[in-house]
Amino acid sequence: MKATAVAHPIQGLIKYHGLADPVLRLPFHDSISVCTAPLTSRTTIEFGDFPRDTATIDGRDVTARDMERIRAVVDPIRARASIRASFRMASENDFPSNIGLGASASGFAALATAAAHAVGLRLTPEETSRFARRGAGSATRSVTGGFSKWKMGLTDEDSYAVQLAGEDLQMAMIVALVPAFKQTDDAHREALTSPFFHARIAEMPRLIAEMELAIRKRDIGAICAHAERDTLMLHGITMTGTGEMVLWQPDTLRVILAVRRMREAGIPAFFSIDTGATVYVNTVPNGRTTCDAGSRISASGPSHAGSGARPDSRKTINSEGAPPDAAAGATRQRSRGARAIFKRIYLNEYGYNSGPHQGTRSRPMGPATAIELADGRKYFRARFRIRSSVSSPTMSAYRSRKSMPRP
Repeated sequence: MKATAVAHPIQGLIKYHGLADPVLRLPFHDSISVCTAPLTSRTTIEFGDFPRDTATIDGRDVTARDMERIRAVVDPIRARASIRASFRMASENDFPSNIGLGASASGFAALATAAAHAVGLRLTPEETSRFARRGAGSATRSVTGGFSKWKMGLTDEDSYAVQLAGEDLQMAMIVALVPAFKQTDDAHREALTSPFFHARIAEMPRLIAEMELAIRKRDIGAICAHAERDTLMLHGITMTGTGEMVLWQPDTLRVILAVRRMREAGIPAFFSIDTGATVYVNTVPNGRTTCDAGSRISASGPSHAGSGARPDSRKTINSEGAPPDAAAGATRQRSRGARAIFKRIYLNEYGYNSGPHQGTRSRPMGPATAIELADGRKYFRARFRIRSSVSSPTMSAYRSRKSMPRP
């Protein structure tokens, strides 16, 4: 009994913060995210007559805490399949983890999907997302893929993810990778101690409704603006908890200021930051706009990471002509010191869209999962979702700037 699954990490658009039930990982409110292909987590799990459960992540044995979270996903699946066999698990990420790129989301999404297939369960994405949630809340949305909404629910049965939008709704991203190790669970615990936590909870119904409306209207500019506003609210709570967790680094602020200068110049760029220091710069899927945004961010301070000479920023960011595997390799490079990686990412059913200039695409790889069983058969799921946002001075600036291109 063996299976492999591939899942993509997420960027939180309307992010969840704090857990009402830390065991079942039930949140205080709904949340919305988008999968960031071509980044992937690939997880293989095998059940058999092994002495004990074992697991590795990126070639290293997991910690005791990590094994607890892995078993929190696998044990309910074993119980549903009525098996007691031990397991061996190996997971590999093609991007850095614990720095705000959503590795736990894709890792547990791939684990839940692979484990279910390995024991012979054929679940819907919504059902699979319930199991994935026990490892990481955002993994629910990574299972369903694309633009997804995680319904908070009140019990284990009604807390799951659903898809909101499909591959025809695209947005472009530049990722400013700012290394700064963090533990997301620490931030979730601290959130409840902030004096602003309950104020954000009260705003959530409106934020979610505005983001969903933007998705239905296919207004990429509004989606990006709502995500930026939510970022400021979330990190304001993180910074004002009893632990006073300031996760941003100097390069984080440099990118934020560069994005604001871009908007003043008429470039439709917006920032979004999950728990960590890494910055997503979101914009419309327009080659020239994305290239201009990347060039301006590069000039603001952080540089591309890599060995040897610094690459030309325009070629690196506007990488339509590069093969998908080569483009994905850029995101695996580690930043050095205060340097940052910038990469353009397109979201669609095939994981990575190499763009109109070459007219080629990578092999089909659903943003949620691609399951590969031991005999080589594959099961593809292509799902998408989006959710959450809020009105703010950022939104007002977006609406009032007539020179800003609309998607």
